[in-house]
Amino acid sequence: MRSGPWLPFIVTAAFSTLGFYWLLYRKRQVRIPTKWKQVGKVEKIVMYPLKSGALRPLSEAKCTETGLVEFDNEKRRSFHDRSFVIYNLELKPLRLFVNKAAVTISVESVDLDTVLFKAPHMSPIFLKFSSFSSAPCKVQLSNYGSIMEVIDCGDKISEWLSQYLLATKDGFRLGYYEQNLCRRRGAIEIMRNDSPKLLSVYEARDNDSGALSDLASYMVISAETIDDVNAKLPVEDRFELGNLRPNIVVRGCDKYAEDSWTWMKIGNQVVMKAFKPCTRCLIITINPNTGEGNKNQQPFKLLKTYRTVKHLKGHDVEGSSPVLGTYLGLYVPGNIRLGDPVYIDSAEK
Repeated sequence: MRSGPWLPFIVTAAFSTLGFYWLLYRKRQVRIPTKWKQVGKVEKIVMYPLKSGALRPLSEAKCTETGLVEFDNEKRRSFHDRSFVIYNLELKPLRLFVNKAAVTISVESVDLDTVLFKAPHMSPIFLKFSSFSSAPCKVQLSNYGSIMEVIDCGDKISEWLSQYLLATKDGFRLGYYEQNLCRRRGAIEIMRNDSPKLLSVYEARDNDSGALSDLASYMVISAETIDDVNAKLPVEDRFELGNLRPNIVVRGCDKYAEDSWTWMKIGNQVVMKAFKPCTRCLIITINPNTGEGNKNQQPFKLLKTYRTVKHLKGHDVEGSSPVLGTYLGLYVPGNIRLGDPVYIDSAEK
């Protein structure tokens, strides 16, 4: 059978196309650094079982793709960071700046089937996982428009939350992210829904997102950064760790050093990659112990004077929102502990 005069050209074009996509594939392959330099140590490990709720300090934790997890305990259920979310009857998550008291709600695992919710001046409430709905419901992430799936936790906790936050019998529901049942939102999806311009500036993977976090699986900040911002404020306006809601605090580096980190290694195993600075809103003015907002809107107002994305990166894709800390996705899972050394790529300045 004759091949025809066009066959050589077709074969050449096919190989050229394959070559192009191979080069593109190789270019997109992530190469984890092999040489590291230490920049500090882990000073704090913090998770938030309830999105917008009270922080839970940990001495050690598992780093998983969807966020921090307390170490497995044969007698208690382990939570992911931001496992629970409060949402309203319009299926939109609680707005923390409107319902500030949510920051004082704490969550504890009692046993494999029981969780305990506590809040000031409220009787604690026990919930059974076995009583939760088995069918996910869809809740809109109000700031970005993307949809997340959660398991509704029932009427009992709904009344408890509504009474505490609204002084009514209804208005809020509680959802739980069950990894095997609920759809996980991707970081690219979230950024695209927020503003497509973000994807032209920041390189993220869909699996950089956490369980029910606004965007990333992890947020890291240095203790020196927190100290420097507080030093610029009057004593009455100074804030604490809970205002910023990070997952990992590093001590021993220069102030704002995390702005320039790309690759980060913790201990002997865990590896993360930064993909976006953490922009801030007025939530950082809420006292995590009382749920009251700072009357001078600090540290938000101060940060806007020198810490916007345009100040730091030179581009203006996020307006006047100030930046503090950095978002990271996980590349190598493992365990971390307080005092673990923290490294960055030795090629970075």
